[in-house]
Amino acid sequence: MDEKKEPKLTWQAPEFEYRTKNVSWYWLTMILAVIIIGVAVWQRNFLFGFFVIMAEVLLLVWGNKKPELVNFEITTKGLTIAGREFYPYADIKSFAIEEDENNEWSSLQLKFHRRIRPSLQTSIPTSKSEKISKALSIVVEKVEPHQSLTESLERFFRF
Repeated sequence: MDEKKEPKLTWQAPEFEYRTKNVSWYWLTMILAVIIIGVAVWQRNFLFGFFVIMAEVLLLVWGNKKPELVNFEITTKGLTIAGREFYPYADIKSFAIEEDENNEWSSLQLKFHRRIRPSLQTSIPTSKSEKISKALSIVVEKVEPHQSLTESLERFFRF
């Protein structure tokens, strides 16, 4: 039997953008957490104080986590991430690629038709950004990249 192979474009990228943090970043988060816990105790809001403790623990653990590499695949039907998540082109409203010549990774942002679904942002190798852009622009509208307030705050706080 002759199987037709469907054309695809594959790459590997980290699951999130890792930003290095120095020791002062960790001390600053702990000092802020202690101040907020002090205000919570002063207000006798112990549930909020417990919430701040849990949030600080998660912030310290997740802030130190290194990203794993994830496989991406673009086919004629859509985008597959890690062999588990599939995004058909019919669900994708537009895409944008923010290239960074000084970095080996560029940013791919996908916006979806459904408003309740948040946009998806992932890294792509800068060397493959042209091929990925051509493959996606055939079936999805390309728009100019823009950064949301949340993304700007993440970069500022190095998280």
